[in-house]
Amino acid sequence: MTNLDDSQQIKFMNKTKITNAGYVGGLFVAAFFLVCSVWGMLLSAPELKELHLNLLRLAFPGFGFTFLGYVLGLAEAFVYGWLGGAFVVWLCEKLCVARDKRKEVLNSNNGSS
Repeated sequence: MTNLDDSQQIKFMNKTKITNAGYVGGLFVAAFFLVCSVWGMLLSAPELKELHLNLLRLAFPGFGFTFLGYVLGLAEAFVYGWLGGAFVVWLCEKLCVARDKRKEVLNSNNGSS
């Protein structure tokens, strides 16, 4: 096993956090998709059923209440969730790192005066 220096370890940990957050986001959105689609099938009013189906079709292109359409919608939900989860962690890391660097600069400037 190779030894990684500190910067390589930090990069590896950041990539791991982003990947894990992507999977969590993907599973969450896929589960939400399942709940929404089942709820759409249980609606009793035809107008509400049609509205719900149209909203799902807008959110997930290619979705339909066929086997292939349902699998495609589920895959799209996972991908959208994965991208969303990874983006949130990436953005948080960028903002937090920028904030921490500003604090370090301010502290070093105040301490040296």
